[in-house]
Amino acid sequence: MHKMQPIESICLFELGKHLFTNHESRITNHESRITNHESRITNHESRITNHELWNSPMPTKLQNGQSMLFIGDSITDCDRRGNAVPLGNGYVKMFTDMLAVHEPQKNVTIYNRGISGNCVTDLHARWHDDALALAPDWLAIKIGINDVHRYLRDDDETISPQRFREVYAELLNETRDALPRCHILLIQPFYIVDPVDATPWEASVLETLGDYWQVIESLARKHRLPMIDMHTRFQRLLRHKPAATFCPEPVHPNATGHYAIAFAVYETLSQLCN
Repeated sequence: MHKMQPIESICLFELGKHLFTNHESRITNHESRITNHESRITNHESRITNHELWNSPMPTKLQNGQSMLFIGDSITDCDRRGNAVPLGNGYVKMFTDMLAVHEPQKNVTIYNRGISGNCVTDLHARWHDDALALAPDWLAIKIGINDVHRYLRDDDETISPQRFREVYAELLNETRDALPRCHILLIQPFYIVDPVDATPWEASVLETLGDYWQVIESLARKHRLPMIDMHTRFQRLLRHKPAATFCPEPVHPNATGHYAIAFAVYETLSQLCN
């Protein structure tokens, strides 16, 4: 058997030491690369977070834990008592979706109490149960087009602009008394038709609707409430797109028309922050 000489032992020891040192160096470099990679991931996540916070579009005045009630006629209803329980498939649901996407950190309870065919007197008859009893932090009222139709057709339950003013004022006064901290938003009724293309009936609706707009505008000024002029918004859209883009007929919007309303509500609640 060959006996290892001292010089050979030293050489093998130095070689092993060198190999071990190189191995440790590779491990260190590998760990360094992992650390740098983790650092880049952290920086990337930080940039994403900062980007999301910086570009969060239009935060609304709604606060976490609050509630908002939408009440009105068929445009608000949108089958919320049928196949689209509980929010319907119109602007109320779209607004709720917008809030979930743009402000997911807020938990806001949304109520829909629209009923198809309602006039302002119908709202008054159910105001306690469908509005005051819910004690919402925010309240959006959209009513008026059925009132105009009844007035023009001279129905048994016709609602003149003067009667419309009296009942609408009662709704606001009762709300102020029962819920003094409730924020109220008024949404004007609209009629999606280009005046140039209007039939005689449609022209009469447009003309009469102006009296009901004036009622809501005066109440908004008196109570210092924000108001959404949806008719003007739709008229501006009609400068660029035909009415069929937003509705199958002047009263009831399609999905695009409902999106316009939802966006107007979201935008208005955002502007209150400024």
